[in-house]
Amino acid sequence: MEKSFHDLVHIESERLRDTGLSDEEILLIAEHRVKTGFHQTSEDRKRRSLPVMIGCALFAAVSVWLLMSAGESLSDASRMKLLVPSLLLPASLYAGFTLNISIRDTVTLLAVFILIPAISMLYPVAEPGHTALLSAYHLPVIYLYILIRVLGKYLEKSLDVPLQYTRAVETLGETVLFTLLAAAGWLVVVGILGTTVSLLGYNFDSSIENRLIPSGFGAMVTVSVFVTLHAPLRERNLASILSSVFIPVIDLLLLVLIIVSVLPRENPGDQRELLIMLDGILILVICLILFSPVTQKKTYRTIFDKLLVWAAVILDLVAMVSISFRLFNSGFTPNKSAAAVLNILFLIHLVIIGVTQMRKGMEEKSIQKAKTGFLFIYAIWAFQVVFFFPLLFGFR
Repeated sequence: MEKSFHDLVHIESERLRDTGLSDEEILLIAEHRVKTGFHQTSEDRKRRSLPVMIGCALFAAVSVWLLMSAGESLSDASRMKLLVPSLLLPASLYAGFTLNISIRDTVTLLAVFILIPAISMLYPVAEPGHTALLSAYHLPVIYLYILIRVLGKYLEKSLDVPLQYTRAVETLGETVLFTLLAAAGWLVVVGILGTTVSLLGYNFDSSIENRLIPSGFGAMVTVSVFVTLHAPLRERNLASILSSVFIPVIDLLLLVLIIVSVLPRENPGDQRELLIMLDGILILVICLILFSPVTQKKTYRTIFDKLLVWAAVILDLVAMVSISFRLFNSGFTPNKSAAAVLNILFLIHLVIIGVTQMRKGMEEKSIQKAKTGFLFIYAIWAFQVVFFFPLLFGFR
């Protein structure tokens, strides 16, 4: 006799009793697993996909090794344009295999990772080559947005598109976390290997090390996707735990940074390094906001979440003042123009998130929609920088 949906949810809930989660969390996860068929094939999929993961990881490692061995035959911008597809394409193909994506979506991913960098590299480059570097920096935004669009509907089989985006962004955040941990482990491995070779009286060639480290990182991306898609529940909660620990600390540090950055000292417009640091911090903070799970429970966590968003708004305003001085003093260049528009987009996105969080009775779904709904705008802007900035600024 075929079991009903509620029977399957009850069975899955019993399996989750020893995870330390609350009854409400257990019920939500059990329902999600039953809807996606997780309870039937998790271990089988893991065993079946292991050889595929190893093959994709090796493909990524070899691709990165060859790319780093190209030497001066490739410019820095061209190498960067090819590096990201070398990292993401094998990982995406593995994820597609595990999630059983359609042939059409597989072709879409292949086309994106092959055609976009190929077209971008056809553009001529004139000195000093700022538009080529800007193109390389913005290409990952396009890739990640398309991955979220394509894989989201397989990670979350609901027809609710914002929910698909949310699930894909959460998975991306978990993958980034595991990749960082795996990369740290790989650095230790290379360090031990180099030390051992040196103690044996051989010279560990720095050129080999410079290729070995990135190649390992390339493989670790695919390995991290494997861990993310198959990790036990306790490990998958690691991202939530870390964000709960670090957000209060980051809030405090951001407030100190804001106070220091507005002290009446040098003209902020003359400090190019300050602007680069502020924008780098803003990118990391926005990633943290996107990857952090949403909760509307009246806890300290919601207070720190809101403080993080509005502290980032203030920091973005400081950065906008800095870039305004630079534009006024030395005119428009590719770098300053890209930074100015990006800071405006950051401000709009952060304000949307902040206002949504402040509204009373706002559901978690609405906050997630405020977070992920703006990703399309970032992708459109990245597309403009990659394909139209070189034309606008004469390929300089």
